[in-house]
Amino acid sequence: MLKRFNAANSRKALWIDVLQQAYQYALPQREEFYSNQREGQKKNEEVYDSTAINGLQRWASRMVATIMPPWRQWATAVPGSEIPDEEKEQAKVLLEQITDTLFAAFNHSALATQAHEAILEAGVSTGALLFQEGDDDQPFDIVAVPASQIVPEEGPDGTIETVFREWDVPGRLIERKWPDAKIPHTVQQEIKNKPDSKHKIIEGTIYNNETKGYDYKVMIKRGMQIIVEREEEVSPWIVFRTSVMPGEILGRGPIMQALPDILTANKVVEFTLRRAAIDIAGIYTHVNDGAINPYTIQLVPNSLIPVSSNATENPTLRRLDTGGGIDVSQIVLADLRANINDALYSNQLGPVEGPTKSATEISIRQQELVQTAGATFGRLQTELLEKLIKRGLYILQRLGKVAPFKLDGKEVTLRYESPLARAQDAEEIQNITRWMEIGGALGPQIFMGGAKVEEIPRVMGELLGVPAELNREDEGPQGKQALTQMVAQIIAQSQLEAEGG
Repeated sequence: MLKRFNAANSRKALWIDVLQQAYQYALPQREEFYSNQREGQKKNEEVYDSTAINGLQRWASRMVATIMPPWRQWATAVPGSEIPDEEKEQAKVLLEQITDTLFAAFNHSALATQAHEAILEAGVSTGALLFQEGDDDQPFDIVAVPASQIVPEEGPDGTIETVFREWDVPGRLIERKWPDAKIPHTVQQEIKNKPDSKHKIIEGTIYNNETKGYDYKVMIKRGMQIIVEREEEVSPWIVFRTSVMPGEILGRGPIMQALPDILTANKVVEFTLRRAAIDIAGIYTHVNDGAINPYTIQLVPNSLIPVSSNATENPTLRRLDTGGGIDVSQIVLADLRANINDALYSNQLGPVEGPTKSATEISIRQQELVQTAGATFGRLQTELLEKLIKRGLYILQRLGKVAPFKLDGKEVTLRYESPLARAQDAEEIQNITRWMEIGGALGPQIFMGGAKVEEIPRVMGELLGVPAELNREDEGPQGKQALTQMVAQIIAQSQLEAEGG
């Protein structure tokens, strides 16, 4: 275990410099990659431009609101491909009840706050959530883990398969954190004498290819003694990225993509402030005639400086002309900030004080956002949302709160209902509506002869997220045929009345 951890940690060490730089200018309060840091330390003294800091906060909030809005059901378990058609409606109602139980547990957990913290880290590189089992009253225990603590190890297909965590734990919390820990006697004595002394702990959730499960181990690094050993069917770790380069395991978030612009903007603001300080306070030259002591003089407002002469031809103290001209820094800074905001998907609808946007323009811009960020959203759905739901259902099944089933796409699959999914479904709804308009122009007989009009309400209801209990139960071919004939008679009667009128 320790050899595998050291190998993975050596690979992560190659990222420390670029991670520290990205965190310093975009997430300075979270940077903990060096051991000389202390609690309460100032971490943003070298930050002059806050565009990336504010932009990352908005980006993370937008991601949460777009893919997993709090206190809303952003996904539904639906029957998979192997469920017979005659059983799908009944299975759909049952799965909706299971989904309600799942999201009730999500809403009463710390998912909303902890997911935001983890997505902030993914905006830089890699986010991590530790999703553990709670109790009957609070079944989900979800905690965001800093990227500085996790050491991932990839599988054969490039996905994160094994996760190590190295962190310092106060001795008095070890037994509370791991009730089944077998703590060595020497460590117990140290905990008794110094309960607040911290111990370096290495956790390993290691994929076992033979059992297709995970071996969970906890080691006290000093002495290399394993104190906890368990087996897990589903990994409690949810490690996700927004973008990954081939051959790499840690992610490269939008902050890392925009890092050159962030560094340049920070330097431009720093130079601008230095120039402003010179313009306000000025730089002075003085004649070395004994009237002014350069080591004691203070150039402050309303102060009087005694001099021997203030002749304009040869003043003792004179302000140095620092020059002027066109200030191009603001032009450069505006372009840099625009590039940073574009990388973080900010200002998609333009400034608030701009002209009022029409509903069509807003819809088009939202579709453009979906197309621009489609790859990011797709990876977050795979590495974050799907794993959250699988882990949550596994815990609820262990606690006996829901019936056991497989979320494998065959027996049960997922349909996302977040605002992002709604934006993706909007185009399909528009296509169906347009198709119905064109079909209606051809005449009801032609349209009904070539279209399954009886299926349109069900499909539109699924795209709009209408509950399954509002759909009519399947009455078989005879029932559908009778319904189709009834609709045809209504259309024909309406047409006759219109012609008679």
